[in-house]
Amino acid sequence: LKQIIARKEDVVKQNVEGIAFLMKKNKIDVFTGVDSFVDKNTIEVKGKENKKITKKKVIIATGSKPASLPFIEIDKERVITSTESLKLKEVPKEMIGIGGGVIGMELGSVYARW
Repeated sequence: LKQIIARKEDVVKQNVEGIAFLMKKNKIDVFTGVDSFVDKNTIEVKGKENKKITKKKVIIATGSKPASLPFIEIDKERVITSTESLKLKEVPKEMIGIGGGVIGMELGSVYARW
């Protein structure tokens, strides 16, 4: 499991650095923060710097956030998300997966191998 986690961390690092390199190489501006549309061509970015950006074309990369259920508290110890499941130090004896999305199915198949 340690080797798998180390490999995952390395792949994530390579991907992040590779994407940053490609953005810089292709002169693509990246703004990080909480964004909202002011109009069809203007986005307001609230982050380290607050700014309004007006462009003809914009790509919004929202990332992902695990869904929760109203009757389950995600405490990141006993009840975890896919993020924490990729950081486990050992494979639990028992595990219940809630959700049948792509990430849940993939993680279920990985942990089912042990």
